Amino acid sequence: MPRLAPGDVLTIRVARLPELDRDAMIGPDGSIRIAGRAVAVSGLDLDAAHNAIVAAVKQETGAEPPFVLVDVLEWRPVAIYGAGVRSGDVPWRPDMTVRRAVATVDSRLRDDDSPQLIEILEGQRAATRILDETDRLARALVQISILRAELGDTSALADAGADELDPAVLDRIRVIEAEVHALRRERLAQQRENLSSQRLAVTRQIESMAEELDLQRSRVGLFEEQLVTAETLSARGLSTQDRVSNRQADLMNAQLLVVRLISERAEAESRQILIDSLINELGTNWTLDLTTELNTAQATAISARNALALARQDLAASEQILGTVILEPARTAYAIHRKGDSGFTALAADPDTAVQPGDIIQVIRK
Repeated sequence: MPRLAPGDVLTIRVARLPELDRDAMIGPDGSIRIAGRAVAVSGLDLDAAHNAIVAAVKQETGAEPPFVLVDVLEWRPVAIYGAGVRSGDVPWRPDMTVRRAVATVDSRLRDDDSPQLIEILEGQRAATRILDETDRLARALVQISILRAELGDTSALADAGADELDPAVLDRIRVIEAEVHALRRERLAQQRENLSSQRLAVTRQIESMAEELDLQRSRVGLFEEQLVTAETLSARGLSTQDRVSNRQADLMNAQLLVVRLISERAEAESRQILIDSLINELGTNWTLDLTTELNTAQATAISARNALALARQDLAASEQILGTVILEPARTAYAIHRKGDSGFTALAADPDTAVQPGDIIQVIRK
């Protein structure tokens, strides 16, 4: 959030003290007046200004106010001037960029704009739209080509309609899209590899459990034989009852261990099934995602072609009206003049440069 400066308008609301409510513009001295006091807020962010205003209200009333709302009602405007645009001020917004600010004033028509100038501007806008829609169409066609190849769709030429575009544009976009898709495939392969590693570990665990289970079952059989022998000897008076009890305890412990191993193996097999399901789901989701993206890219290609056709019609109409006037999009450069502690500083800018309140945008046509 930008810092406050002279020209910004603050809205202040104080709970239970409506007489202090006001919309106040920050004066040239960098302060506003509230509760009979001048509160310096210039150079502060909104939170610091809120604290300063709360402190002023507290000093005036002698008590902490229950609630104070401080917000910016209106930021100082952004000024625009230069070649090919109608100069003027536009209200600043938090998401404002050079492109959006210039588009705001460039969309205003003055009464003294000549029909020829208006037509030139319309033609240049149509030429710019042709460039934008051509790029959008090229990107959609490249995406269609990559996605169809990934899905194994050879029923139709993936680059159908690409012959109407500049091969250099297609190659540039194809490199970018291919790298993005390669990264996605690499991420998918890593996920599959991780799941495969987990499945291998579970499989080895199950095999180990199976070996242990066979061993414990052999022990159970041995203890059963020993118990039968001990009971037979005890019945003949050749063995004590303690020996029989010991064999019974050994047999019970071995049987419990077998039951636990069976349960653990069942859990491991359930994990194995779950991992198999996740591996299958990865492939299914990948196919669904690619199919959805393919449908979107095909819709985008249709939309771009329609928009491109309309832009070409608009350009042809403007050229017909103007005759020999060149309607190639003008190359544009921008500079931002921003006020600091030592005065205004000129900064190079592009269309996506963020704009601050009070900036002056200079448009330079080349």
